[in-house]
Amino acid sequence: MATLEKLQSQIAKLQARADELISKQSSTVIAKIRDIMEKHGLTTADIDAYVGGKKRGRPAG
Repeated sequence: MATLEKLQSQIAKLQARADELISKQSSTVIAKIRDIMEKHGLTTADIDAYVGGKKRGRPAG
């Protein structure tokens, strides 16, 4: 039978793997967004103007 410590260790390892995947996916999506913005000559100011300057989504890191 698995011990609590062993399960917690497995959870920590899985969480680390999940965080890595999330980071990799985010980087890929951001790169695609940058490419599209560059292709169409858009800036973040254009996007802010389009959405009315409202702060949405995650805070900037």
